Amino acid sequence: MDRLPGPASTVYRILRSAWRDFISIYYANTPTWRLLKSAALAFLGFGCWASGNLLLSVQPDWTWLNYLIAYGVLLVFYGPFTHIVVVPLAIRWRRRPQGFLNTLGKRISKINITFFIVLVIALGATAPGFMFLDFGAYGGDAPDVDPTLNCERVDGVVECTLSDEPGIHEVVVSTGGEELYRFTEPPYEWTVEEDELYESQGVRRLQVDVYGEDGNRLRRLVQRFR
Repeated sequence: MDRLPGPASTVYRILRSAWRDFISIYYANTPTWRLLKSAALAFLGFGCWASGNLLLSVQPDWTWLNYLIAYGVLLVFYGPFTHIVVVPLAIRWRRRPQGFLNTLGKRISKINITFFIVLVIALGATAPGFMFLDFGAYGGDAPDVDPTLNCERVDGVVECTLSDEPGIHEVVVSTGGEELYRFTEPPYEWTVEEDELYESQGVRRLQVDVYGEDGNRLRRLVQRFR
């Protein structure tokens, strides 16, 4: 690496030093370090989870946010698990004589990170409902409106109903930014061909926005179909 040009050599040294610092922190195994790393990763995971959901509530077509949300959900639990369980095992097994556990100890961190990445991709692609938070309510003075959305698929047709509650002035049904229905009075019932729903990564989305009398959005409900 000494043959690299001056700027490239400097960048390489900085990157190598940063990598060594990262590795030393990653394998720091005192109780204090384990607690600090676990708390930091759990906090980062929750931040990614919440911010991804918040952005998705504003831009429902940004389906790439599913991967950010999946990363956050998993990191909340996987980060502490890694530094409380996996890293101590890796250190302990690497100190053992040559054998299976010694070999596994040298590779378990890479296996752990690879498995985490695979989980993020799988969870982001399937987008299960438990990943998503409800940021549909807006405004501290808005009425507490929480209608129930029920949708069923029958022979390629999606049939939906939204419960009527005091405070609902208007209901807008859309998919992929395209408005399908607009209701100003109950009953809030509609049907739509499944093929008409916006699809991304194998998931079809139907969005229902509920508005109050002053025009403020009170609730956003999203129904997903696979």
